[in-house]
Amino acid sequence: MHKITSPLSCCGDRKNQIRMLLFLVLFVFSAANAWSLQTGGDDESRSENARPLKISGSINSVRLAGEDEHAIKIRVSVSVVAQNAGQEGLILLKDTPVSNGEYLFASATATQPLWTLIHPASGERGPVDRQSQKLQTALDQKDPPDNLTITLGPGETIAWGVIVQLSIPKGPAGQSSGASSGVTWEVIRKASPCWLKLDLDFWPTTVEPRSDSENPALAKKLFKRWRKKGRLIFTEKQSEPIQVKLDIGS
Repeated sequence: MHKITSPLSCCGDRKNQIRMLLFLVLFVFSAANAWSLQTGGDDESRSENARPLKISGSINSVRLAGEDEHAIKIRVSVSVVAQNAGQEGLILLKDTPVSNGEYLFASATATQPLWTLIHPASGERGPVDRQSQKLQTALDQKDPPDNLTITLGPGETIAWGVIVQLSIPKGPAGQSSGASSGVTWEVIRKASPCWLKLDLDFWPTTVEPRSDSENPALAKKLFKRWRKKGRLIFTEKQSEPIQVKLDIGS
């Protein structure tokens, strides 16, 4: 006896196969997405890490901090505002970020700075001290600790007060260590107002002293662990140009 299969039965089998195929596709996609969130992009580069962060600012005060035979020292108080310009939460340390470098430009659109000061590389510092160990232990939690971090939703901001000192040479012989420009104080003063940019470090060596500044181990571990809560910012970001008047007496 031969079993007779009706056309309706064949159609039903094909529909079930299509449903099963769609289910498998959705399952694979969901699993891949969940894994991506869990791992947080282990190959996240430092250049891409802070991309969704927008840094602006305004000048609170500028004053002459002192001078010697080689340089004029200007103390600048800056109100720095970090805004989440992305589409997901950004996790930041609450502590005021550190400035790793300052630049003065002749205009907001200039590409070559008049004056630059890059601070010594953080990777040259010594081993982890007791204070850093204590801070690392406090950060090494399942979720971002509320007392040490803040999560910015899309469009949200946080502000800090940052103090920088600009040591501008009186002449070519007065160049500070790290300054890459030969522009003197007289040139800067006549060019005023200038435009200031800051390289702000959101994961400074006070948190994680390291010999390899391109591979902060704790930061990358927490980046992956906290990925479902947001994107941990563990690198530096340059601010937008901030107008500053430097035509003070010398």
